Amino acid sequence: MNFGLRAGLVAVGIVLIVLALLCYEDEEKKIQSRIEEYWVRLSDVERPAYEWHDRLAKHILAVSNHILNSLFGPRYFSWQFVSTSISISSIAALLLTLVIEIPELRLLNACTIIACTGALVLLARAGTRGGWYSKVTALAAFPAMLCCEAFISYREWHTPNSDFKLSFYYQAALLILGAVASFAGDVAAIWAFRKISARQFKGWLGIWFGIVGTIVGALSMLVLPLVIFFLTLNVFSGMEGAVFYATFLVELIVMDLADFLLIGGVFAIAITIAIHHLAWPFMLRALYSVQRMGFSRIRAASWSLGLAMFGCGIAPSLNLKPVWELIRRQLG
Repeated sequence: MNFGLRAGLVAVGIVLIVLALLCYEDEEKKIQSRIEEYWVRLSDVERPAYEWHDRLAKHILAVSNHILNSLFGPRYFSWQFVSTSISISSIAALLLTLVIEIPELRLLNACTIIACTGALVLLARAGTRGGWYSKVTALAAFPAMLCCEAFISYREWHTPNSDFKLSFYYQAALLILGAVASFAGDVAAIWAFRKISARQFKGWLGIWFGIVGTIVGALSMLVLPLVIFFLTLNVFSGMEGAVFYATFLVELIVMDLADFLLIGGVFAIAITIAIHHLAWPFMLRALYSVQRMGFSRIRAASWSLGLAMFGCGIAPSLNLKPVWELIRRQLG
């Protein structure tokens, strides 16, 4: 990284020195007019760019909200919400088992996991319809996954030379805790998303509400796992405790992957909007300051800044303070 920074400083310094020494008078006027043209264009498209970015963010929020409402329903503690949460966490747990056991899997085990996963997908689809469909899915999805895991565990214990042998009761405890933590994570993530989408990033207050809201939502998703951790400190210890917590963490990440992606996506939208609102005025002010200087001052600034950057790039110790001080004096 130090070498790359030095090479960049040297290259930019040479370009600035060449610009200061080798420009003709007509080229100076072209550069000056081109800078003014860029400043006018950026000023003209500033408001449309903000509006386009805001419309894009609102469209993404609206589509995501529609998908969440169709999957989970409008209420947090309803049969539809419970059925969808349990189905997604159960499917994730089976897929994790499939990935972990790939080196040990027999054909019957693989077919059992795939068939059970397909059945859970159909149950999850039916659970989004509400009514008794959701009740059946909520009551049947997790037991179906446990039955599949029990079959796999039985097969592994009775397979010679199998390296993946875990007590089913131990595994069932992990799955139950993971499903409960996943449901709590679904509630926290969707609650935070709906609160943020209601503000739609309007103004700086809405943008900061989105950033802080995603952080609060992510932290809320960790509350129940931390409670489980502290409650089980006296139950598991040593290597057994390390294996338990590592397995629980992996299962929680997989079961809550959709929630983390949802919160992360909203956080990314809020950050990009904040950067947009900060970077655009900075670019306008920088171009305005440059074109207001006139090319004679630009030539002097390019010469001084180029020498400073070139010197910093080849100096034994990398010190960028003179460069920043020079930029501040020239633009200020």
